[in-house]
Amino acid sequence: MARATVIGIAVLGCAWFVLGIRQARDTTMVTALVSSNAHLTTSQIHRARGLLNAANVLNPSTETDVLRARLEQAEGNLPRARSTLERVVAEEPENVIAWLWLTRFSAGAPQTFLKAAAHVRELAPQVPARR
Repeated sequence: MARATVIGIAVLGCAWFVLGIRQARDTTMVTALVSSNAHLTTSQIHRARGLLNAANVLNPSTETDVLRARLEQAEGNLPRARSTLERVVAEEPENVIAWLWLTRFSAGAPQTFLKAAAHVRELAPQVPARR
């Protein structure tokens, strides 16, 4: 009985690692897609959304939400991208990556831009130049 329990725990542990690998692969694929400067096709957007949904189920983290906001921006939906990022920074106020993207996506929303830029400056102050 103890042997079966140990084997069961080992199998579950391996399955957990496989799911983690898949989540990392899915987020990497979406990152590559949204980081390309190419215009995304409808099929690429649907594929990326599916990968993000799968990755979020496997490991619900704000990384997938930041990627989702980048995908929304690529679709041309800045208000939705800002809304997604505002949820992320409300949940994780020290997430400098989310604040940076919120700053980038705040065209036409000066108050959001100023708030996000202030947080970025607070979280990641400038390093003085070397002399």
